[in-house]
Amino acid sequence: TAVSPTIIAARLDLAAASFQARSAYAGYLPCLVFDSGVGYIHGNRLNGLFSGFAAVPSSSVPNRWFTQEGPGLTIPIYKDGSFLGINVPPEVERKRAETQVAKFQGSLTEQSVIASATDTYLQAIKAAHVLELGERHFAVAQEEDARVENRAASSLATAEEVGLARLLLNSSRASFEAAQGEATYSFLAVAALLGRDANTVRIQDNYPDAAPLPGFEKIAGISSVQHPKVRIQKATVREARANVELQRSRLL
Repeated sequence: TAVSPTIIAARLDLAAASFQARSAYAGYLPCLVFDSGVGYIHGNRLNGLFSGFAAVPSSSVPNRWFTQEGPGLTIPIYKDGSFLGINVPPEVERKRAETQVAKFQGSLTEQSVIASATDTYLQAIKAAHVLELGERHFAVAQEEDARVENRAASSLATAEEVGLARLLLNSSRASFEAAQGEATYSFLAVAALLGRDANTVRIQDNYPDAAPLPGFEKIAGISSVQHPKVRIQKATVREARANVELQRSRLL
């Protein structure tokens, strides 16, 4: 799962949503700024690029350019339903809900990839066993066909026995070749999953015993609260509520 492009994309979506939520929250905090301006004194009148000075500068020397600069602090008193940034703004709550949606959507994606990978691996194990059985059956059919042919050469086998042996041989050969194709496909699927060459894939079918499952009531109780699909719906509801509050605050 660590190298799955689908999971990597889901994790990047979560990271992007998280940074957007942080960026939105930062927009409601006090901000340190730096102001600068330039103006021209002509007599007692100020002609400048802007008139944002607290007092009109004056000078005993007329007709003079001047500059003014200094730090400042911008404090949003009321913005989008947030007062001095004390309460969580609806826009930030909406972004946080979007982050939760991305998080649990990523969990669903990861579970889907794991389930697909597990199924692919189990199919490869099954194909390997079927191929092994098919190979044995084909070998037995070859031996039986050779035995019957030898008997027929000595006139000890009937035409029906020869025909039946050849039929079983052809049937087992077809089954063996089909099993070979299925095994090849399964190994290619595992190789693609691992990002490796199919010739280097080795199937190991011995694994530890599965842990006992909890009771149905416990599984149902956990799923009704903690399942990613349930959490996605709850986060979507929070996002919708925050959006309503945001629109209300903008109407004030």
